[in-house]
Amino acid sequence: MKIKATHPGKILKKKFLDGKGVSAYRLSMEIGISQMTISRIVRGERGISVEMAVRLAKFLNTSPKYWLELQNEYDIEVAQHELRSELKNIKKF
Repeated sequence: MKIKATHPGKILKKKFLDGKGVSAYRLSMEIGISQMTISRIVRGERGISVEMAVRLAKFLNTSPKYWLELQNEYDIEVAQHELRSELKNIKKF
């Protein structure tokens, strides 16, 4: 089973950074977060927290819910993938 959901960091990079010509450095300076943190998000090594969602939403003219829904969708799919063998043993109520 392959994970279909896209990490929000990839969307951040493709749609907002590359798509609008904004560097990770500029984003980090504009929202007051270290460039390393932005790089880790873009590489899919770190998720989007509520605080980060609020910061990204303000600068990128989106909503915090947009970022949190992307993160939740990704997290759910990863959890289902990781727990797939255990989930098979759980009977429905």
